[in-house]
Amino acid sequence: MQPLQALVYQAYGQEAILYEALFSIYSFLRYNTKEPTFVFIYTDQIEFFIKKLPTYCNIHFVELSQKQIQQWQGSYGFVHRLKIELLKDFCSRLCESTAILYVDTDTVFRQSPQVLYDKIQQGFLLMHQAEGTLQSEHNPILKKTNRFFKNKSFLIDNTNIKVSPQTMMYNAGVLGFLAKETSLLERILAFTDEIYPLFRKHIVEQLAFSFFFQQHQIQTTSNEILHYWNFKEFRSVLKEFFEHFKNFSPEEIMRLSWNFSVENLQRPKLLYESKPKWVRFLYKITGNTWKMPPYKFWEK
Repeated sequence: MQPLQALVYQAYGQEAILYEALFSIYSFLRYNTKEPTFVFIYTDQIEFFIKKLPTYCNIHFVELSQKQIQQWQGSYGFVHRLKIELLKDFCSRLCESTAILYVDTDTVFRQSPQVLYDKIQQGFLLMHQAEGTLQSEHNPILKKTNRFFKNKSFLIDNTNIKVSPQTMMYNAGVLGFLAKETSLLERILAFTDEIYPLFRKHIVEQLAFSFFFQQHQIQTTSNEILHYWNFKEFRSVLKEFFEHFKNFSPEEIMRLSWNFSVENLQRPKLLYESKPKWVRFLYKITGNTWKMPPYKFWEK
């Protein structure tokens, strides 16, 4: 029996998120995987995707109602808590041996993800990339997180947990695991529900995945997948792209989307942000910050 592979998204709410999801799915469809891969989208706007995805695609939808969204965000309305509940629900729909790859909408596949699915089947857990340990001095949010956990322990699911300064924080925009890992997701959810009311930072869900995943064999995915979480300016480009080609077929739009690179557009911003703080300050006061490179959409 062939191993099952699944790719899953959460895409609900504002139009910008839906466009990101479309662009990411288009990039995935550019590559072939050696095994059949089922794509699932948890969304509150199924018709939006049906109209814009090629009809031959093996894509399935799980409807998200507003009530479900609020329930999964929890009593504190923590947006990122929904991801954990969604993945628990998704695992319950699949056989335990299914290799699951979850990606945020602001992602682009750089190459075939088959190597990632193979790693999952080999027993590895995947996250996007390492961002530094909690004791890292260069990252303000990691420093705040480290101060919060310093000399503290928490009783979670009858287990005493202490988050050490050496804990590595990984970006959770990509996650990979087998569907049988439901107990791991339960621990991640319990950790999130315990910590978030005490430390209301968006990073809590990401830390929960990082803390529990690195207790196993973990691999990163940045070679195969670009996660442009710090490039929100790309949303305006996507809006322009989809409006420009609104009268084209989904198949044509998908092929046209392969003609321009997020990485090329993002490069000036990354270069600017890599400069020392005082240099960026001088750039700002002189009105000389980074600029989006010129781009155009090709009609082929």
